[in-house]
Amino acid sequence: MDSTDNNSESWVSWMTPVDDAPNRESWLMEAVERLARSTFPAFKRPAWRVTCGWPKGTRGGKHAIGQCWPSASSADGTHELFISPELDRPVEILHVLAHEMVHAIVGTEAGHKGEFVKLCKAIGLVKPWIATTAGPELAKTLAIYAAQLGPYPHARLNDVHKKQSTRMLKATCPNPKCDLLTQLGKPLTGRFSQEVADLGLPFCPHCSTQMELAGGRGESLKEAA
Repeated sequence: MDSTDNNSESWVSWMTPVDDAPNRESWLMEAVERLARSTFPAFKRPAWRVTCGWPKGTRGGKHAIGQCWPSASSADGTHELFISPELDRPVEILHVLAHEMVHAIVGTEAGHKGEFVKLCKAIGLVKPWIATTAGPELAKTLAIYAAQLGPYPHARLNDVHKKQSTRMLKATCPNPKCDLLTQLGKPLTGRFSQEVADLGLPFCPHCSTQMELAGGRGESLKEAA
């Protein structure tokens, strides 16, 4: 029995990728490689990884859109670059990547000064240095790269925090010798908004002691995650 044809089909099937579509990390890593080869001047390449994830911390009440963690923070000495999942436009992502790559190359200890500024100018980034802004020439180059890389395989993630409705906070007179407590067996109690609590709770009219929040400041109104 001649099984050549069957074997041929079997090998073709085995060698054909099931899914060769890029994922977010492969797209981002290819973008980093393209920028490293074609946009930056010659430099000693650090070990780095890039992924999509929420950068730690906020600035001005907003999430950072990109972040570079130093190699000293990584167990294997690798710079970790993060791109916020709020971003989904390739050109904007390339702008952010260029900024974070500068941090990795010059060292995060440089902050947004000195060598950081020098390399930003060399590749075409412009002020303000804490932002991610490309000059005209770099913007044109990044637009070309974005077209070559194709769509970013990601769906934008909106970080929407639903605030709790304002609830009134319970406050009582803490004085154990308050006239009202002596007469009725219970302290003066009232409910106030967080705004009032922050400005200062009123004083008990029976003993002139300032009222306190029941349970302490832990009942302050906070954003619900």
